[in-house]
Amino acid sequence: MEVIAHWVKVHKTEPLGSFFVETEREIKADQETLRDVMRNLGVEESKVRQVGAWAAEKIGRARLIIAGDEPGNWDWCSRWKG
Repeated sequence: MEVIAHWVKVHKTEPLGSFFVETEREIKADQETLRDVMRNLGVEESKVRQVGAWAAEKIGRARLIIAGDEPGNWDWCSRWKG
């Protein structure tokens, strides 16, 4: 979610900003729905998976920072898959 929040701030005055705001809202709603389903089924959230997701988001954000906003940089970023 930090990556989406970052792009909301970066593009807040552009039309793309509203896309990121809506995407962030939808992701949060989906997460809450998933938590409700898990709660109803008696399934607990895995701490290991939470840490893994956090680490994956940090790596993803680093990849975006390295790629920057220059045209052509995203080609390199999309080829670097972990």
